[in-house]
Amino acid sequence: MVINLLDLNLKLYNWNDYAAILLIVMSLWAGMRGKEGTTIWDQFLFMFIGGSNQAFYFKPFLCYLILYFGLVYWVQLYLQKELSEMGYYKLLRYQSTSRWFWGWYCKIMLYIGVYLFALALLALFISFLNGFSFDFYVSIERSVTVLKIVYHFFVNGYLQLSFYVLFVFIIAWLSKETFYSFVGIALLSFFMLPHLNNWGIVPSGLNSMSYLLTDSSVYRISAILALWNVLMIVFLLYVFRKQDLHF
Repeated sequence: MVINLLDLNLKLYNWNDYAAILLIVMSLWAGMRGKEGTTIWDQFLFMFIGGSNQAFYFKPFLCYLILYFGLVYWVQLYLQKELSEMGYYKLLRYQSTSRWFWGWYCKIMLYIGVYLFALALLALFISFLNGFSFDFYVSIERSVTVLKIVYHFFVNGYLQLSFYVLFVFIIAWLSKETFYSFVGIALLSFFMLPHLNNWGIVPSGLNSMSYLLTDSSVYRISAILALWNVLMIVFLLYVFRKQDLHF
C-alpha cells in the first residue's frame, strides 16, 4: 500500500510538471499574432508583450500572469516547504539565517536564469514552427532592435522575477503564512493595469515587452528594478539582524 501511494505521488508530480509545461506552451502560442509581423522576433515581442501603463489587453495580461507569476507560484510552494522544515538544526548548519537565505536565494536565481533561457528558446521555436523567418530584425517596429528585446527579456526579466521572489519571501517570513504572499502578488499585479503606474516606479510587470513600444528606457527600468531589489535585500538583512537569529 505504501509503495502504491509513493507511486501515485510520483505520477501526480509528473503530471503536474506536464500540465505546467503544456500551460506555458499554450500561453506562448496564444500570445502570437499570426497576421502581424514576418520574423520570429516579431512574435517573440508579442508573446511577452504583457501590459504597460499606456496599453492593456486581457489576453497578453493573462499570458504574463501564467508565464511569470506562475513561476513565482512554484517558488512560493518551494518556499513553503523550506519554511516548514526550518528548525534549529538547519540554522545551526548554516550558522545564521542570513547565510541560509543567501543559499536559498542563489539557488532560486539560478533556476530563474535557466527558466528564462528555456522560455526564450521555446518561444523562438514555436515562432519558427509557424513559418516566421529567422531574419535578425523586428519588422513591426523598426525602432525596436533585437538586441534591445534580448536585453529587456533577460536583464529586466531576471531583475523583475528577483523582485517577485524577494517580495513573496518577505511577506511569508514576516507573516509566517504563505497565503498572504499570494494576496500580495495579486495586489501587485493590479499595477499592470493602465494609469496605475504612470511613473513606472512600481516594480510590477516592468519586464513586459509593451514598454519597448513606448518611450520608456529599458535602462531606466533596469535601474528601478535593481534599486527595488537592493532595498528588499537590505530590509531582509535588517529583519534577520533585528530578530537576532545569528549564531
